[in-house]
Amino acid sequence: MAIFGLTRLMYGGELFIEEDILKADPNSILNNLDKFTTLYDSKDVDYFISSGDPKMFRYILAYLNCLRHGFKTARILPSSVEELSRLSVECALLNLNGLKKMVEDMLSSYQSSEDNNYEKVYLKKVLEKSEHPSPLFHMNGTN
Repeated sequence: MAIFGLTRLMYGGELFIEEDILKADPNSILNNLDKFTTLYDSKDVDYFISSGDPKMFRYILAYLNCLRHGFKTARILPSSVEELSRLSVECALLNLNGLKKMVEDMLSSYQSSEDNNYEKVYLKKVLEKSEHPSPLFHMNGTN
């Protein structure tokens, strides 16, 4: 049972403590932890997903955090082909179709690049005008 709005999720052997961020994608398995994961009988952990890759989970949390605030950005993606491929697998396992599409789009951009300079392609993609979300907070503290 989550305590004070926190969900303690053991993902691939590492503990993540997040608030309602896991519910940002309504179609994701993370939104329905009660249905798809093992409820862990422990005072330290609420849910347990043993097969997850904790190194990829940070990208998933970044995506969900952005989604919770109403925007999607390629800036949360890793730049390496290997990590993008691993993240794609995690997305498929967790039914994170929006993030999986972003990963596939980035990999497709890499594949269509003539000079195979993936860092250049990555930077071009994340520096596009559409990749600049409006600020969440303003100088006077209002939103």
